[in-house]
Amino acid sequence: MSLDRCFGRNFGSAETSIHNPWVSDVVPPIEQNLHSFEFPEDVETALRNAEILRAQAEDRSGIITNPIIAARKELSDLPEFDILSRTKGGFYDYYKAGDASVADVMRYTLGAATAKPETIKHVGFYWSTTFGTEKPLFPSDADNERNANVSAAREWFSNNQETIANFLKDPLYDLASKFVSSNSRALGEFDLICASSVRQALDNLKSLPFDESTVKQMETFLTSRLQDESSELLAQRVQPEIDSVKEEINKYRGGILLSSPREYGYALDDLQRRLSYDAVRSQINEDDAAAAIESLEKWCAFVADVFDDIKYMNSSDILGGKSLRVKPPISIKEIDERMSSGIMTKAEKDRYLSLREKIVQYENIVREYSPLGMDDGDDFSEYQRAILDDEDFKRRFSQEIRFAVDPVRLARELANGGDFVFDDELTSRALHVLVSEDENFIRELNLASESNRVKEILKKGRNSRKYGDLDIIDSLLKSEFTEEERKCLMLLGAKSVYESIVNRKIYEDEIGDTVSLVMDRLDLAGVEHEISEDDFIKAAINTCNNKLK
Repeated sequence: MSLDRCFGRNFGSAETSIHNPWVSDVVPPIEQNLHSFEFPEDVETALRNAEILRAQAEDRSGIITNPIIAARKELSDLPEFDILSRTKGGFYDYYKAGDASVADVMRYTLGAATAKPETIKHVGFYWSTTFGTEKPLFPSDADNERNANVSAAREWFSNNQETIANFLKDPLYDLASKFVSSNSRALGEFDLICASSVRQALDNLKSLPFDESTVKQMETFLTSRLQDESSELLAQRVQPEIDSVKEEINKYRGGILLSSPREYGYALDDLQRRLSYDAVRSQINEDDAAAAIESLEKWCAFVADVFDDIKYMNSSDILGGKSLRVKPPISIKEIDERMSSGIMTKAEKDRYLSLREKIVQYENIVREYSPLGMDDGDDFSEYQRAILDDEDFKRRFSQEIRFAVDPVRLARELANGGDFVFDDELTSRALHVLVSEDENFIRELNLASESNRVKEILKKGRNSRKYGDLDIIDSLLKSEFTEEERKCLMLLGAKSVYESIVNRKIYEDEIGDTVSLVMDRLDLAGVEHEISEDDFIKAAINTCNNKLK
């Protein structure tokens, strides 16, 4: 038995009237609106008997705001419920004021459940207080009255539970059938999914005091009806499943980057499970399916091979006891924080203001001393001269270079996935200076020993790479870290960059450079794998494109 779904026909004025949603008065009275709902005669008879019973209400708005909003949102497109929402809180304001009868509560909740079965899970809090399935939050002298209201409501419900149960069968079936027809496992495990859908549907009624026998009868009814209509439900499921499998196959066969072998395992198991259904497999191109499975297996093996060694390792395990050899130069941010602390004398403040102005001048010069310009062969003699002519500038520039090539700092940046060539101007500029042929500039900065060391590294390394290459950084790490620690730092860096692709945190024009960063780090870590850079780039593009779908 179901509620007349056209019961909004009595509310033509509600659809055309203009109202202020913040007005507190309800016109006409909510109880009159509730009586306009049309129910089957047996339900009406039961509800009339409940009109003299006061519904126990508690102001729970601070706790159950989300269900209130969710219920009103679900019902917002139904004009018959619009009248009940003319105040800020709609029916809830009427209920919490203590004006609602048990009949009012049931008219509203049963009407909502029938018009939109999805609202059952949101309106349960009305049943919780009306029928006493929850204890009062703030026990007081009013408990006796509360208990009397709840006892009367429960007695009424006990006498009418069969009628209520029969009325709710249709909305509960609606919920259960939607769950079955939307679940892919129904194609191969119908009985299991059927049982799960019935349990979930009945869970929505846990705030109503049905006895065990009545709940069992509803369970039997829902199970039997689902079985009777299984052919129709499965037919509704097949085509969406075919479309979904085709989409997954198209995504996977182009290569997809996932975080771990476990994720690949889930994707592989899910695809193979769905392909096991005859109704689905018969509509799928076998070659495409095989290509998708092969691709998942290939990339699963890659991730396992290259990253399994660092599964339980993080940078703090390596860097925990390591400290910087060179302190970073003071920044404008640090100066501003000290000045705003309020504990500086005027003399100290004047000194910091002067220092701040000096750093601003320095940064304006260095900002033009860009690694990108160095790559283009720009002439920096003007800026070099400005640095050398000022002792403070010269001292700071030398300090920054020593800090930039500090092995511990490099290790921290590396483990976080930093791109020393493109993202970190400090490191890139330092390495350009140290490998330059301007011996006089290097000597004036007192960086001859650092320069010689880096140049020696270059002689032994792969000179086809750009300055700022990982080869140099990798060699600098060897003075501070063991071979195993260095390898792990490279893998942590590779993993961090790899995750930036997996999580689609890069732009399309960065894909090639980002993949190269991963491959370079794996190469320097000595990790062998069978993935080419071209295949990696294709998979990265496919992964990022799937973000847009």
